[in-house]
Amino acid sequence: AADHGHEKIVKLLLEYGAEVNIQSKNDGFSALMLAADKGHEGIVRLLLENDADSSLAGFALRTAGDYARLKGYKAIEALLVGPERKIPDIKIQRKKDINEGATKALVNAIWNDDFDGVIKSIENGADVNPPSGSEDIPVVLAAAQGHIDIVALLLQEGADVNAKDSVDISALTKACGACYINIVDLLIKNGAEVTSNAAIAASIHKNPDILKLLNKARTMQSAPQ
Repeated sequence: AADHGHEKIVKLLLEYGAEVNIQSKNDGFSALMLAADKGHEGIVRLLLENDADSSLAGFALRTAGDYARLKGYKAIEALLVGPERKIPDIKIQRKKDINEGATKALVNAIWNDDFDGVIKSIENGADVNPPSGSEDIPVVLAAAQGHIDIVALLLQEGADVNAKDSVDISALTKACGACYINIVDLLIKNGAEVTSNAAIAASIHKNPDILKLLNKARTMQSAPQ
C-alpha cells in the first residue's frame, strides 16, 4: 500500500495493528523506504507519526532518507533526516608529528559520525591527508557518508580535495554518486577536479542540481588560464 501511494489503506492497516517497521525478506525494504522512494510525502508523514524508524536500512544499506535524496524529494528528505548540518567554524591546535593511532581513530570517528572524535583525533596528530591510493582516505570516506561538517573540517586542516582511495575514487565521485548536493558544491569550491568517474557517478541518478554544478566547474576548469 505504501509503495503504490494508497494512503487511506496504509492508515487503515496501521489502525488494525500492522507492524510499521516490518521489512521485506527479499530486499529489506520497509513501508517508509518504499514511500520515500516513490515520493509519497503524505504516507511518509503518516508512517513517522506511527513511529516508523527512519534509521532502518535495507539490504542495499540505504535508509528511507537515502532513497528520498537519490530521487530528489527534498521535502521528504528533510522530514526523514532533519535540517541540513551547518559547517562549524573551529580552529584546531594540531600536534606536529603524525600519530598512527590517532589516524586510525580518525577513520573510526568518521565511520561513526563522531564529530567531536574527529576533532580530538586531528588534535592528537591524525594524518588527514594520507597518500592517495590508501584504503581509507578520510575526506573520501566523509563524503561517502554525507558528513558535510567533517568534509569541511578535513579540507580546512589540509586534506587533498582530489585524493583518491584504493579503487581510484575521489570524494567528489562519492558525493555525486550519493547525490549529496551540498558536499559536491563544497568540494568544487575547494578545487575538486571533475573527472570522468565523477561525471559517470552523477549520470546514474541524473540529479539536475549536481549536473549543473559539474558542467559549470568543468567549463571553468577547461578554460585557458
